[in-house]
Amino acid sequence: FTISLCYDVGKGGESMDVLILALNSKYIHSSLAPWYLQSAISDLTEDSLVLEHTINERPADVLADILARKPKILAISVYIWNVKMVYALAEQVKAQLPQTKIVLGGPEVGYNPKEVLEQSPSVDFVISGEGEQPFLTLCEHLLLGKALLPLGISYRAENKNHIAEPY
Repeated sequence: FTISLCYDVGKGGESMDVLILALNSKYIHSSLAPWYLQSAISDLTEDSLVLEHTINERPADVLADILARKPKILAISVYIWNVKMVYALAEQVKAQLPQTKIVLGGPEVGYNPKEVLEQSPSVDFVISGEGEQPFLTLCEHLLLGKALLPLGISYRAENKNHIAEPY
């Protein structure tokens, strides 16, 4: 028996702008981080979704839930309890939706963005430090084409890693 909790403010359609995934240890241990990220981009897009799952669910079910939404941007907060599942999901999502930009943030990746980008080719961006403003800046860049400011956003471009200081 699997329950997927989500709050969708999207417009529907074939693909969505931003999917923010929370992989909690249990449903009673829900994180506030994805809700803060969604609030940070609320003036930018109405097509966003916070999707909550737990690490105790079948990874194939979580993957299917992500793939069904075809996000342009997939953001995941990485913690000690979900790090292995996050990397596996990122790899599978990128293999099936190569156009999706995968953004990781949180305590398990923010301190070592260089290593994350070097070891995980499926990850496009790593946010270090407080995430709300860098996430908004990144979404403005990806959705509207605005210049990418290095506000705690590390990324790979032209086979080179660009590492930013934490925000």
